[in-house]
Amino acid sequence: MTEAHTPTNDAGSRLYSAVDSLVATNEFLMSEVDLHRGRVQRCGFDTEAAWRTEVAEQLVRTFARRSAFSGGATALPAIMPGVGTAIAVGGALADVTLILKYEVEMALALAWHYGFDIRQPNERQLAFLLASVQSYDRPSGGSAVGDAISIEASAIWNYAPRRIGKAIATVLGAIALRAASRSALRLIPFVGVAVGAGMNRALTLRTGRACAVELAARRAAVDTGK
Repeated sequence: MTEAHTPTNDAGSRLYSAVDSLVATNEFLMSEVDLHRGRVQRCGFDTEAAWRTEVAEQLVRTFARRSAFSGGATALPAIMPGVGTAIAVGGALADVTLILKYEVEMALALAWHYGFDIRQPNERQLAFLLASVQSYDRPSGGSAVGDAISIEASAIWNYAPRRIGKAIATVLGAIALRAASRSALRLIPFVGVAVGAGMNRALTLRTGRACAVELAARRAAVDTGK
């Protein structure tokens, strides 16, 4: 069985299609970056890098709030006995799709903020992969998916388009398979709402901050010609 047709990659491809269809337009995301930039005055910072870092943090917090809302909303059916619980079981995968939508949008917004043209297909895929890898990787420093596709996040920028596509399918396949493990607490009425919102916010904050670090390092490398 080839890599392209493994069950994991098939699940990843389906999840990719679902998420990609929900991601906001480039124009919307670029305008959102402009809005946040306008709110953070450059004169309050000693360096351009410090200003960029603050704007990036504000962007990350904005998307984390949206992710938290989706996490709570998809757990709400568990409050309704019987039918609601059945709906909530499927809600875990729906929640993963929504959280990835917000995290991909966040990565795209951050990429635009750091000067990368997200209107280019390759840059869009890179942002998608970066968000996915950072979303899956464990906070302890272990990188199960990173090991599986033999990369570190900073090496993503050197990927050829075809390799980016394969990596996305691998990472998203692993995320889809792990989604079921998040279902148990979500099925407890009221508790599931709080758990869903809290988990999504924490994960998106961590993912966004890691993406911002990687993109800032990439920007610095480009600016210095390294």
